[in-house]
Amino acid sequence: MAMFRKMRRYRQQLGQEETISILKSGKTAVLGVLGDGGYPYTVPINYVYADGKIYFHGAKSGHKIDAIKRCGRVSLCVIEKDDVVKEELTTYFRSVILFGKARVLEAEEEMFHAARALGLKYYEDKETVEREIKREKASLCCVEIVIENFGLSDSKESNLTLTAADGTVLTADVPSLKPYAKTTVKLNADKEFKLDGCKVTVTTSGKVVHTQKW
Repeated sequence: MAMFRKMRRYRQQLGQEETISILKSGKTAVLGVLGDGGYPYTVPINYVYADGKIYFHGAKSGHKIDAIKRCGRVSLCVIEKDDVVKEELTTYFRSVILFGKARVLEAEEEMFHAARALGLKYYEDKETVEREIKREKASLCCVEIVIENFGLSDSKESNLTLTAADGTVLTADVPSLKPYAKTTVKLNADKEFKLDGCKVTVTTSGKVVHTQKW
């Protein structure tokens, strides 16, 4: 079985529930395959997440399908959010990257199940979807991806939580939190986090009430 890298910036890793939510709500993904001549080949696709797997359809021949038939190892990237923050010269994004084994479905029952799930995701009229599947049956090609590993990321790192001397728990969502950065995050009208390098200072009405290194 393939060995997958652990996420380097683990603070940005999304939870399993968030990951599934993104896969379910996403409409377009970028599929990566091993293309002609050993070059990576990526292509945007519509897909559906169902039964814990990814399904998509396409023509029966072409670069994408030929590549999958040669090598079933693929990757898929779904971007849920892509917000450019000009004043910070950065982008806040949420994405899911997955790795898995793809195969072209051959059994009629499997093909119908995949095509129906895909069709109903984008058009909720069951009769219309099934009629269209039957009409396109001769030229229909469906692919299943069995997910082997997730790479999950969010450009906003995990919440920073501090416990003050009096036992008060303070939490702030610090955008792009990283060591040696400088930033200030307002908690409410009079309380804020100040991050300077690896030192965090909590102030209330301008008075320092807690400091902590992380």
